[in-house]
Amino acid sequence: MKEEVKRMKYLKGKFKRLIAGALSILIGAVPTTAFAADNTISMSFGPAYQSDGTLICYQDSFTSPNGLTDGSAGGTQRRVIIYGDGEEAFCIQPGVPLNTGDQLTANASEAWNALSSAQKEAVKLALAYGKPGNSSGLSGSGDSQYIATQMIVWEFVNGWRSTKTYERANDSVYNALCKGGANAEVAKVYKQIISGIQKHDVTPSFANGKTYDMDFADGQYTLKLKDSNKVLSDYKITCSNENIKIVKDGNSVKLVSNVVIDKDVKVTLTKSSKISANAKLVAYGSSTRQDMKDRM
Repeated sequence: MKEEVKRMKYLKGKFKRLIAGALSILIGAVPTTAFAADNTISMSFGPAYQSDGTLICYQDSFTSPNGLTDGSAGGTQRRVIIYGDGEEAFCIQPGVPLNTGDQLTANASEAWNALSSAQKEAVKLALAYGKPGNSSGLSGSGDSQYIATQMIVWEFVNGWRSTKTYERANDSVYNALCKGGANAEVAKVYKQIISGIQKHDVTPSFANGKTYDMDFADGQYTLKLKDSNKVLSDYKITCSNENIKIVKDGNSVKLVSNVVIDKDVKVTLTKSSKISANAKLVAYGSSTRQDMKDRM
């Protein structure tokens, strides 16, 4: 009998080892560059409104690094939505003229090609966490979402927002639309998009490749992990052993097993997202007009 008790204690100690940490992040939801045929699109424009019906207008102007100015002081010049063949498009050359009926050609954007790879990836993130990629996850009107996304795109292409930390280094674009508390709905959406971008590469703090041990108590093996980075809600958790139950609670997760685990188990974290999987990016350009990006 004593020998049996000793053996049970040995098993409890030997098999409490459980988790060989592993991380899988779904990044395919970020818009990819689509290499469409060399078709052309015709440009048009429309007004932009906040949810309360107020027209979204410039509050100030800004001058890009290329020396061109966009916007206007005084709050009277409206900020328009740009359309290519009726679908929303985003400007990547602020200050360069574009008129109704102008024709742009797919995959002919010198401005897009001139951006660094880091800037291109940052612009893709702006589309993914802004409009069109994440419209259902943002507040405000569709027009406010568009304008907020456009602001962030301009910051990246102008080099006014870091492509590493995603912190803003120049306030010119923000002040041009939201100076003095103007266009409050746009400002709110803008902050939501930036929050999503800044959390894109952040993983739960416990997803560090370490091996964790389960504790045995009251007939169960348990392991509780807390995410100090507070992004756990963005992740789906799966386990390679079907005997282990996973319980998420806020920024914590508990893994429970009623049976002895006799080998290491792999836990996978997959980043979930509301980003549209259909989002594609095509850069349209012209040698004489401003270049555009994004077609769905």
